Amino acid sequence: MADASFDAVMIGGGVNGLILGNYLAKNGMKVGIFEKNPELGGALCSHSTPAPGFIGNPCADMIGWWRSPMYHDFKLYERGFEIIFPEAIMAQVFPDGRCLVFLDALDWNKETGDIIPNMDIVAKNLKEIARIAPKDAERLERALDQYMLAGIAFENSVFNP
Repeated sequence: MADASFDAVMIGGGVNGLILGNYLAKNGMKVGIFEKNPELGGALCSHSTPAPGFIGNPCADMIGWWRSPMYHDFKLYERGFEIIFPEAIMAQVFPDGRCLVFLDALDWNKETGDIIPNMDIVAKNLKEIARIAPKDAERLERALDQYMLAGIAFENSVFNP
């Protein structure tokens, strides 16, 4: 590929490299994306971790790019792109053998990009916390409304060009 010529080169085919590369190409640039791993996607890729039989994402805790304008600008939903959200999004095992499992409490409309909290699952997560830390569950429940409003405001500012 020594004779290849590009207007822009992305070193890394992770989420940000792919997004930027696609916008540059959409605007007429010849773009080369180079990734050291066998697949593109970076933090979007899952691997067998931390133990065989478990699928996990070693790169990122939370990625909300699926709500960004890019998802609609490139009509990824029309191209068959699908994001599979696991039912259980996080777990913690404590040294004494107790554990917490948190479920995904957001419902996502892949065509509009809108998300709404699933309050039934929010209640299940609060109940899960209350099993081990009842006072923390009470505090979280009181703070939940403010947190959701702040989260929506933050995402709207981040994804507003």
